[in-house]
Amino acid sequence: MTAPGPECVKKASKTDGVCFRRGVENSLEILGMVREGFLLLGQKMISHVFIGVNDFNRALVFYQGVMQMLGLDLKFTDLERPWAGWKHPDTARPLFVVGKPFDGESAALGNGQMIALLAPNRQIVDNAHALALALDGTCEGAPGLRPEYHPNFYGAYFRDPEGNKLCVCCHDPE
Repeated sequence: MTAPGPECVKKASKTDGVCFRRGVENSLEILGMVREGFLLLGQKMISHVFIGVNDFNRALVFYQGVMQMLGLDLKFTDLERPWAGWKHPDTARPLFVVGKPFDGESAALGNGQMIALLAPNRQIVDNAHALALALDGTCEGAPGLRPEYHPNFYGAYFRDPEGNKLCVCCHDPE
């Protein structure tokens, strides 16, 4: 791995951040993460995928069978929320989660479907949220701790210009 070249504009700190380069028509191309002066490629990207459902009990039966067939372990089930999540037996993430949408409305395109992208630190969560809003996204939840998920969950939520919901999150302590 080589140190990033002069075209790399680092954000966040002197040694860590996101590496951008100006692309076609002055657009920003994200090259990768910079850690200790080196450009990191091929890092983990997905934290979890959430699929909204209207009939949780029926969905739970279906996904338990499918996930078991795929060799994935049930990590949690909460019938009161309701939601359930699965993972590969050898790793904590990514998770595949099904449940009722958080806002209590019916699951539909854009409501209940959300892709969560894993960030290496909280500063990147903040930066990604700000960039999304600058690129015509809409805020669905400012960056911050979400201890209802776990004590170190730090996330930000936004929709792309088409209305698809995304989350960027970090699971590590500060």
